[in-house]
Amino acid sequence: MASEFALLDRVLPLLDPGPLAGLLVPNGDDAVVFAPTDAPLVLSVDSQVEDVHFARKFFPLDVIAGRAFAAAISDLAAMGATPKGALVAVHLPASYTDSDQDVLFAGLARAAKRWGCPIVGGNVSRAPTLVLTTTVLGTTPRPLRRSGAHPGDCVQVAGTLGAAALGLAAFLRGAEGEANRDAALEPFRRAFRDPEPKLAAGLLARGQATAAIDVSDGFVQDLGHLAKASGVTIALDPSLVDALAFPLRAGAAALGIDGRHAVLHGGEDYALVVTARELLPGFFPVGTVLAADNFPVGTVLLGEVPVEGQGYDHLLATAR
Repeated sequence: MASEFALLDRVLPLLDPGPLAGLLVPNGDDAVVFAPTDAPLVLSVDSQVEDVHFARKFFPLDVIAGRAFAAAISDLAAMGATPKGALVAVHLPASYTDSDQDVLFAGLARAAKRWGCPIVGGNVSRAPTLVLTTTVLGTTPRPLRRSGAHPGDCVQVAGTLGAAALGLAAFLRGAEGEANRDAALEPFRRAFRDPEPKLAAGLLARGQATAAIDVSDGFVQDLGHLAKASGVTIALDPSLVDALAFPLRAGAAALGIDGRHAVLHGGEDYALVVTARELLPGFFPVGTVLAADNFPVGTVLLGEVPVEGQGYDHLLATAR
């Protein structure tokens, strides 16, 4: 492994965003400096840890970097924020070669460009395993929150649910199966490998949605967070959940997985769930917000039956 300063000399030109509105002191100093903005600032941080959130055997390093960046960007989408910049802390194992480092940072640079969120600073260090920590900064005049859902609101989703869970199952099981089975699974592998945070949907929902959350740890689990924060219960329509599961049928059959379960409990789709008085363009209805009269606050129902979240827990789960 080359020295820290040799690495920075190589990658800082790759990450240079060029002239950036509001950036007074760019990367290369002890800290970056942004000018104050008229809109409120939105800040979020997300860490991706090897053998907790990902396994290197599945992906090249540039793909791992892109997935980590997308996870952080999804938090801005859930707040209805426009990306402004990112800080990335990269902790590298000593075994990584200069080529490994270059591939990793190339992936970060591509992700930053793709999502319009330039990397303006960060840190590099050695560690026993690869750790990527991304802090994103955005702006929004009207932040979406989890706590504004009202009884009667329509619960609705932008993006797919369950596809990433099938993709993860396909990666875990390897390349077994006939050629047509592999072809059926490729869209799901892609959903897990290359997630798409719903930035445009978040901006559209801003000012119209009453509450919002992104689906990173499981649909029911994340809906429960929104319901608890809003002091309500949420009833999902089983027929609408099954409609969301319908596009998964080929992959679910190939893997022997229940498609409805994947929709309800699969994570890392980075779909956007919002509540609103009306159905918003580009969103699909899945249920209704109810007053917490007959069930505890935070309960999610499938029809009339409470359903427990079985999503991801960062302190208890093994690697994705």
